[in-house]
Amino acid sequence: MRLKNRDLLRAMVIVQEDIDAARKTGRPIPASKTPQRALADRAGVTGGFINHLTSGRRKSCEPRTAERISEALQIPLDVLFDSDETHGRSKKVSPKK
Repeated sequence: MRLKNRDLLRAMVIVQEDIDAARKTGRPIPASKTPQRALADRAGVTGGFINHLTSGRRKSCEPRTAERISEALQIPLDVLFDSDETHGRSKKVSPKK
């Protein structure tokens, strides 16, 4: 499934910019934000995978992974992810060379 709202994901997860801003300003990171490692553990993926989604290096994942991420964040699946289907057919993704 394709991540359709990276900014919303970044708003819900602690990213490096949050850490940098907290150090610079002395203000705490909002408690409503989930650490990437905690989200990764709850969703059954690596912290690096979540980091790749929040940074834009990765834009999609398997449907079950998308479901687990949405469940872990307690938000509807369709808020963060779009199905990779167009007109009832799955999109073909060419492997990277």
